[in-house]
Amino acid sequence: MERFFRFVTEAAEQSTLVKMTLSKPADKHDELRNIYVKPVLIKDKRLFAFTYRYERHDETKNYDAGQMLEVLKALIPNRFLNAVLFTVSEDVTLLVSSKGKATIQTKTVQKCREQNLEHDKQKNRLVNPANPWWYQLGLTTREGKITADMQHKFRQIYKYAEIVESLVKPMKFDGTVHVADMGAGKGYLTFALYELLTQRLNLDVDIKGVEIRPDLVLKINEIIKSANLKGMEFVESSIEAFHPEKLDV
Repeated sequence: MERFFRFVTEAAEQSTLVKMTLSKPADKHDELRNIYVKPVLIKDKRLFAFTYRYERHDETKNYDAGQMLEVLKALIPNRFLNAVLFTVSEDVTLLVSSKGKATIQTKTVQKCREQNLEHDKQKNRLVNPANPWWYQLGLTTREGKITADMQHKFRQIYKYAEIVESLVKPMKFDGTVHVADMGAGKGYLTFALYELLTQRLNLDVDIKGVEIRPDLVLKINEIIKSANLKGMEFVESSIEAFHPEKLDV
């Protein structure tokens, strides 16, 4: 483990660290599933952004080189048993067994990598695949990567969000925005709309997904509850029978 930390220190000092991942929680029930680390440049200062990926949300914290090493030593092997360091020229993998035995594997990469020092402003994205509901809806992996067979569907969802944003952004709402998504189906566009209005435009919402199939209503409401999304609900109804008291969108 000390050898791995020396690799990390050297990569940080020589500005060759591209990214780092921590995985395989020591406690299988730990809500913190993995951590993604990358160098960032903020106000001309080089820092390291740690994205903590929990079961239902992400958190990002920035550390300088010294703090980064302290945080890593606190996390490995207490919280995570696997770590991979990606530098511009090699991969360094740390594997810690359940008995605490650590081994290192190194691999030289054929093509020199480049660093990306841009700060990831996830809050500014119209639709963020890292949000846990996209995994629960079957569009992404647990790590927030869009699956190969859902790439086209996600592009459709993102385009929908772009169109809706262009229509809603100039509008002025008085308090809560009341929305009905008629024939909401599996909820892809409903969740995209919720994400756009609440996380991108910072609006209070009351969104009703109107869907006649009870199995879909039950499933989507379970996802909404598990993600603790306020102001969103699926209701079992036909379009003709649904009569909202107030409607903005």
